[in-house]
Amino acid sequence: MKVIVVEDNPVYNDYICNLLKKGGFDTAQAYRLSTAKKLLMKAGEEYIVLADLRLPDGEGIDLLRWMRKEEKPQPFIVMTDYAEVHTAVESMKLGSADYIPKLLVEDRLVPLIRLLHKAQEQKRQGQVPILPWRVTLWWQQNRLPLFRPFAVLVWCQIQAVPGSYRVWSAVLRRWA
Repeated sequence: MKVIVVEDNPVYNDYICNLLKKGGFDTAQAYRLSTAKKLLMKAGEEYIVLADLRLPDGEGIDLLRWMRKEEKPQPFIVMTDYAEVHTAVESMKLGSADYIPKLLVEDRLVPLIRLLHKAQEQKRQGQVPILPWRVTLWWQQNRLPLFRPFAVLVWCQIQAVPGSYRVWSAVLRRWA
């Protein structure tokens, strides 16, 4: 399992890579979006991308947009010192796995990457991965005719909160 760390601050990039290595992960470092794109062109589906929101040659969300345009399926995590609601919403709409303030990276990053790795393994084995920390709906409208919105595929990862399964299964039945 390899994690591509995209962070322009060399000291913080090294810190994150050392934290991940202690957690048992291999890392690749990128300090700019252009370098990250080159790494991703060679990367397999088992990679996970961890990117800072603000970089010298753009934003981490620009990298996520590029990945989705190029149909790169790797999980993407945004980390930032500037936790803003509109960037968090935008990154989630684009399919980001999580949005972590840098103050919480030390506590949340390694468990999150382990969970993403487990979900990738389940997906490879043909099982439906369930990520228990939130609910995400993935709309695949581009692959279906727009005049058939009822036929949109919905992949739902159910939040581990009592009663949430009933609520989301009712919503999905209504859309079906």
